[in-house]
Amino acid sequence: GVNPNIRGVSQGGQRQSAPLWIAYYNLDTSMMRLLLEWKADVNATDSQGQTLLMAAIRDGRTFLVWPLFTHKIDVNVQDKDQVTALMKAAGKTDTDLVKDIIEQGIKDIDCTDQWGETALCWAVRSGTTAIVQLLLEAGADARFKNNRTHKT
Repeated sequence: GVNPNIRGVSQGGQRQSAPLWIAYYNLDTSMMRLLLEWKADVNATDSQGQTLLMAAIRDGRTFLVWPLFTHKIDVNVQDKDQVTALMKAAGKTDTDLVKDIIEQGIKDIDCTDQWGETALCWAVRSGTTAIVQLLLEAGADARFKNNRTHKT
């Protein structure tokens, strides 16, 4: 059969986007669903090590996230800066998204990015009390000190 994860290679030798990423960039949720039904890799990463979930949070396209949660999405992937989807979401104001990511199964709620910050640090910086509360209820360490400021 056809491989929905195949990536082309340009003449310059650079890796091209997989079909699922192309559907994401085209904002085509029905195409994303179709590709996911045919086992497209929901955890495929871009050149920065970001998954589609991370990209959707980064780009403010969280409406594209919900089809991903019905598949075996790995919310624990860290990109090249060791940032997770939970950290990115905690830095925004979407409480439901943070809750959904936590429910997917966070292995280490206090894992740190390359700057020594946890999802709780990102949430405190964003000022969203409800997200801070969710993270604390999920087991985040309120006494954690990051590497940069030695504050939570």
